[in-house]
Amino acid sequence: MQRLFQFCYRHAPWVIGGFLLITAFGLWQATHLQVNVSTEELIPRDSPERQRYEAVREEFGSDRLASVYVEDAELFSPEKLAILKQLSLDLKKLPQVQREENLFTAKNIRGAGGWVDTSPLLQKLPQTPEAAEREKELALANPLLRRVILSEDGEATLLTLYLKPPTGTESAYDHEVYEGIEEILAGYQGKFDRVFQVGAPAIHVWMGDYILADQKLLLPLSCLILIGLIGLMMGSIQVSIIPVINAAIATIWTLGFMAMVGIPIGMLNYIVPALILIIGATEDVHILNEYRELRDEGAAGLAAIEGIARRIGLTLVLTALTTTLGFAVTGINALTIMQDFGLSAAFGLAARFAVSVIFLPAYLRYFGRFIKAASPHQNGETRQRRLARRFTHIIMTHVVARPKTVMAIFTLIAVPCLFLIPRIRVSNDLLSFLKPDSPILEKLNTVATRLSGSKVAYITLEGEPGEYRQAKKLHQVEQLCQWLRERGDLDKVLSLTDYLALVNSAMFGDDPGQLHVPDKDALVAQYLIFFHRSTLQPYVSGDFSAVNIAIRSNINDSSAFNRLVHEIEDKLNSGAFGRHAFSVTGQSVLAARAVDKIITGQVLSLTSMIVFLFLTVALLFLSCRAGLLTVLSNIFPVVVVFGMMGLTGISLNVGTCMVAAITIGIAVDDTLHLMVRYNRELKVCKEETPAIANSLRAEFFPVMTTSLGLAGGFLVLGCSSFLPVMEFGLLSAFVMLLAFAADIILTPVLLSTTRLITLWDVIGFNLRKTLIESSPVFQGMTRWQAKKLILLANLEDCEPGRHIIREGEHGHQMYVVIDGEFEVSKGIDEKKVVLSTLALGDVVGEVGLVSRVRRTADVTARTQGKLLVLDWESLVKLQRSSPFISSKLFLNLSRVLGMRLNDSLARINTQHPFPPKN
Repeated sequence: MQRLFQFCYRHAPWVIGGFLLITAFGLWQATHLQVNVSTEELIPRDSPERQRYEAVREEFGSDRLASVYVEDAELFSPEKLAILKQLSLDLKKLPQVQREENLFTAKNIRGAGGWVDTSPLLQKLPQTPEAAEREKELALANPLLRRVILSEDGEATLLTLYLKPPTGTESAYDHEVYEGIEEILAGYQGKFDRVFQVGAPAIHVWMGDYILADQKLLLPLSCLILIGLIGLMMGSIQVSIIPVINAAIATIWTLGFMAMVGIPIGMLNYIVPALILIIGATEDVHILNEYRELRDEGAAGLAAIEGIARRIGLTLVLTALTTTLGFAVTGINALTIMQDFGLSAAFGLAARFAVSVIFLPAYLRYFGRFIKAASPHQNGETRQRRLARRFTHIIMTHVVARPKTVMAIFTLIAVPCLFLIPRIRVSNDLLSFLKPDSPILEKLNTVATRLSGSKVAYITLEGEPGEYRQAKKLHQVEQLCQWLRERGDLDKVLSLTDYLALVNSAMFGDDPGQLHVPDKDALVAQYLIFFHRSTLQPYVSGDFSAVNIAIRSNINDSSAFNRLVHEIEDKLNSGAFGRHAFSVTGQSVLAARAVDKIITGQVLSLTSMIVFLFLTVALLFLSCRAGLLTVLSNIFPVVVVFGMMGLTGISLNVGTCMVAAITIGIAVDDTLHLMVRYNRELKVCKEETPAIANSLRAEFFPVMTTSLGLAGGFLVLGCSSFLPVMEFGLLSAFVMLLAFAADIILTPVLLSTTRLITLWDVIGFNLRKTLIESSPVFQGMTRWQAKKLILLANLEDCEPGRHIIREGEHGHQMYVVIDGEFEVSKGIDEKKVVLSTLALGDVVGEVGLVSRVRRTADVTARTQGKLLVLDWESLVKLQRSSPFISSKLFLNLSRVLGMRLNDSLARINTQHPFPPKN
């Protein structure tokens, strides 16, 4: 990292020029971006259920619909019907319309002079109010029309357009359909009480407009909040503008990437630019904070840049990796919308990191002089440092000093939340993206209340060719339809049997008692002659080997809709309506069933993130304990938020399911910065408590700045027009604040019992092979284990002449010579007698380790040297962090003590236990 920073700083013109070229190319590519907000995004790609749905749609016709809702108190008047007729003719002229269904095309099956009339209801427009009223009564008596085409009070109707397959992109096609209908409806506004369009194209266009409106609001608001917070915390507007510049570059790259790989702007990934701005600023803050600290220390220019890389280069790489992975794992999901979001967001955050570590050093070469060193205000101390010092004093005095109390409080908060998690509802519905007061929902609810709901599902029964010409089989279908109608939660149920029942009733003079499927196969065959194939296509296959039952409902809760589907499947499996091969499908069914994919994706993404986090930290700090510590600190906020979701009824959807993995990936950044700083301070302080205090003082302000900046940025997403995005933003902001509390309270408590060394400490530590071979303390250890043991304990540098042990003092430490020479001496008859010389690997003071006794001799450094210092407290900590190494050490110490005991006994038995040295 240091070499990269140096290169970018020294070759700043080339770096900036290269960035401008790449950004220009990304901007050009971004002009080809498409928008896609269809239900298809909520359905898994290439799943067997989707393939079955495609087969049903191919057989029984497309469910791609656009509808026009018309409401008027005088709808069934000659004047209004004439206008309605003209509207239907105008809509039919649209090039995308395949066929239409309305009051003027729907079959009105009735008896007519001993014959059956299947002509359209309003084949001829009534000329008098009386005639119009009769037509209204006929329409309301027809179950094929009531609550499908006409409301029960006869004052609202739906003109449904069956659309041709899209040509070109789906987004452009929907816009063409929507604009074509709107242009026609513009000429009919004021001619009815209400007239508007609904259906897939309208919903997709409306949601696309919401996305554009959100972008116009969220991005500027995010910029203002970020500039304000960082400017306030860092005391510099110049500093706060840098993250905005970097975010703009990374955003253009990301949009260009999305266009190149064919990822459209959808209902989730449209917030990626805001996330790049919000989240990417954290690394900029840490870089700029280190830059200001180095400026305070007198460094400038290239020296300051090198200092940044040396101090936090590794941490920047790790935090970028965890953040990017946090977004990437959200793509471990079968849903298209989640896959697109995960890939685009992961690329965006990776691009943001590249901008921070490549472009920012080049930027600082020219503009770094404008970032002033912090000015002292009181006693040579800045306001920020004074605040950090005071807060650190509170934490060390009232928190770290009471670890059991702190752990008990955090446990009492977390445990109830764990029990609330199973109460979380799961939702995966396109309309669930909309807020309850959304104009779109108001229109859809109007249609659902007056006519029928927008949720369509198909029950397809399959058999042999010609099987569904048989009266017996059709009676079973009729019984199934009757059971569905009696449930009470379905707005409409339509099938082939409804058409046959109407013909049968008409044959008996419209007798309501004959409104059922005939009992004989021959009559079924005769009745089918009354219908054109196009009329029956949605309900029966061409060879009569399958029938299709269309059901409509206004059940918007995915879990409730799934229960409906499961009950239908259980009933069919029971054989209550005969034995059929069957399927229940439709876009609404597939979207509802995908809630399982949301749960699976949530488990996989969260598990992947936790495992990666644990393994990364455990490898970096060579300690499973460190990995577990990091996981505990960062999983606590997620547990609390999940518990809150279960308590408040916030559902787990495509928005809120991202909170866990993403926020862990982000929140761990501050934890890692704190741990790396703690590792650095341990080398200076040697003791855990002062190292924690120094770490908190140094990292408190940048951690607080990034946490508040992230929380403020996520709060901006709470202004989104889409409910999952709004909930994601608000919950993420709450998690950021919880993570800040965990970082400054829980993490120091956990660190107070842990000594940390990094992988690079061990790799960079030079340990002579002869030390391991000669010292009894390292007997049986590998070179790697010996390095880790030395670094986990206290390693002291000794100047020549320094007294390590003084005769007569109480001591509790043992020393191992790592480098240099040390002299052991004793005062005998008021003379200094040199007893021995300690060299590489020798041990001294081992008795004091196990029993606090008076020292029996002096130990002084002869040359420059290093000593490994062991006491009982450090051994206990070593046992917790590295039990395998500590077991070997304890075995070796017992041998050392045994040898010392034998040596002491041998000396006692001699005439001169301390012979003078020649």
